[in-house]
Amino acid sequence: MKKSLLIWVLLIIAANAFAAIEGPDSFKASCFSDPVMQEYTITNDFSEKTEFTISLDYTKANFDIKSVPPLPYKVSLEPSQSTSLSLFIKPCCCAEPGDYVLTIKASSSKGEFTKKIRFEVKEAGKLLLSIDPSEMQLSQCEEKNATLSIESTSQASADIILSIKSDSPGLFELSQKELRIEPNGKKTVTLKVKAPCQLTPGKKTAEINAKTIENQCPKLEGKTSATVELVDKQNIEIEKKSFDICNDIEQTKTIKIKNLGPRKDELTLGIDGPQWILLQQKTVSIDAGKEAEISVKFLKSTAEGKFSFTLKAHSVLYNKDSAEQFEVSLKDCYKVTIEKVAGKEKACIEDKSLEYKFEIKNVKNTEITLSLALAGGLKGTLDSDKITLRPEETKALKATIDVSNEKPGKKAFAIKLTSPEFSDAIDVNFNLEDCYALNVDAKAIEREIKLEVSPELCPQSVLLELKATNTGTKEQNVKLSLTGAKWLYLEPTSLKIAPAETKPFYIYVSPAITETAGSYTGTLLVEALDYKKEFPIKINLVSVTLPQKIGIETKAEIEETIVEQEKTVKAKIVLINTSDCMLEVSDVKAEKYNVSFKPTKFTMDKNASVELVATVSLGKLDLNKIEVPIVVTTDRGPIRKTVVIDLVGKKVTEAPIEPTVTATPSETTTPVTPAAPAPQAVAAPITNVIVLLFLAVVAIVIVILAYYAYKKEKAEENTTTKSNGKKGK
Repeated sequence: MKKSLLIWVLLIIAANAFAAIEGPDSFKASCFSDPVMQEYTITNDFSEKTEFTISLDYTKANFDIKSVPPLPYKVSLEPSQSTSLSLFIKPCCCAEPGDYVLTIKASSSKGEFTKKIRFEVKEAGKLLLSIDPSEMQLSQCEEKNATLSIESTSQASADIILSIKSDSPGLFELSQKELRIEPNGKKTVTLKVKAPCQLTPGKKTAEINAKTIENQCPKLEGKTSATVELVDKQNIEIEKKSFDICNDIEQTKTIKIKNLGPRKDELTLGIDGPQWILLQQKTVSIDAGKEAEISVKFLKSTAEGKFSFTLKAHSVLYNKDSAEQFEVSLKDCYKVTIEKVAGKEKACIEDKSLEYKFEIKNVKNTEITLSLALAGGLKGTLDSDKITLRPEETKALKATIDVSNEKPGKKAFAIKLTSPEFSDAIDVNFNLEDCYALNVDAKAIEREIKLEVSPELCPQSVLLELKATNTGTKEQNVKLSLTGAKWLYLEPTSLKIAPAETKPFYIYVSPAITETAGSYTGTLLVEALDYKKEFPIKINLVSVTLPQKIGIETKAEIEETIVEQEKTVKAKIVLINTSDCMLEVSDVKAEKYNVSFKPTKFTMDKNASVELVATVSLGKLDLNKIEVPIVVTTDRGPIRKTVVIDLVGKKVTEAPIEPTVTATPSETTTPVTPAAPAPQAVAAPITNVIVLLFLAVVAIVIVILAYYAYKKEKAEENTTTKSNGKKGK
């Protein structure tokens, strides 16, 4: 039993053997301190040789860690044998201050053993902030400055960002928001505090924060606070007084307002009270400690007795209201009435002048002398500028108003009655009308009228519509007349137009086809009551000839065929009638080459077109381009055009018209007879006929000789062919 117990104890001891790790349990450092250098011993307490893997675990942080030997590494230790591990640790400046846990591990097949180490990372520095003064008192619109000091305890330079956190935006402002502080350096920044003009009394606090810019190490922070007490120091004092006023005259009194505050004030003024009490000004500006007078106007009124009104002064800058109540004793002192007894309420500007009559009466028992004046901007005269009225006396007054230079619309003037004790006025309104206003729309003749004339053309004319509008208030009798070229016609020559009515009238321009080309003028005269105006008319007559009014263009490609050794070209030609009237075409023919046209008789309306098919027989002629002169016989005379057929480009065009050469006076020219309305045959001189017959005979002989030469050549070719055939056999 003793032996068994001993064996059991030894087994328990062997089972609990371990690898011991000895060394410091904690240490601390900062990025500016010396590195931590510590040595640890790992001892094999097992009873047999064991292989250990040595490693170090720690939370990921900005540390610089080195070891000797480098970790991880393996080592075999005999029982009770030890090995050393040296650690070199230094935190980076970006490491957050605080406690970190590092664990040395010794792992083997028999088990894992650890050593926990507490590593304290110390602050790399701080930002110390202070404000002088930290507490301030401000009134409306007042500004003060405080000094913000920022001190760094870090051994490194730092780029600092400053910010303000406050529940009163705009109250606090920093003169600088970014700055750089040298190691263990100090900087100052101005904290500006401006109270709002419209403030609510109370205390306001601002927290000023400072920290290094993002991604800069070490990370430094600091904060402080400032307190501002907002107080109301603005005070407006309104003078206290009462008034005795006559109700039958206008009077102006003054009230003093004093600014007892420390700042200049802007006041908006208002009155609550009877309508016959008015302020002469709506705003006033008063410097600190100063006073201003405002004018209050008491209008004429029928009321009598005791009244009150309240003067209000609102500070626009400081949003404060002040008010004072005043008493008014109103009594009737003087009374004069003025009444209009004659005069128009509607008048025409054509009247030139208007007359109005008034009655002025003294209704009180005191004699009064009044000055009379015309006001309101209209020119005029009064038959008297001063009158004296005994008690209850009435006198007449006449006013003459000049409207000769006035424009239509609502008009007004006033008669003012003034004396040292009394003043009054009567306003007279009337409507001034332009009773006989007229507007003529002559746009149709503003531009030059262009017409073509020629015995070969149909007559050209134009009918122009003009309009007359009565823009006045009375019916108008309008007289129209036209002078100038004899072929200018006007219809009608008079108009009766009601107010707001528009009526047309017409000018007919119709020159004869034999009229000489050139520039002509005319004048339209429009007359009515208080209206007279001339409108010029310009006409340009252009002489043209009919052939210039026909256009030709191609609409199809050329078809080329070979028929019995002869070249035949077919082309489509479009004739367009660009003359001013219809044309009767009796024939179409070519003056060169063998050309046939289909159709040759047709009618062409104005601006209409007709398609012709031209067949050109060229025989053996080998040409790339053909110029075919054609003659179109019309009821207005013959029209000559030259058509160019491009066999290579497959197109048909019109040859340009060559400019006409004018003969000099020394040259003998034969007068050209204008084309007659219908085509007529013209006899050629006998000498020309003989020449033409001779040329025709020569042409026939050449054709016959060419034909026999052609037959002979064919016969020789046939004989040669037969001979060659026999030899071949």
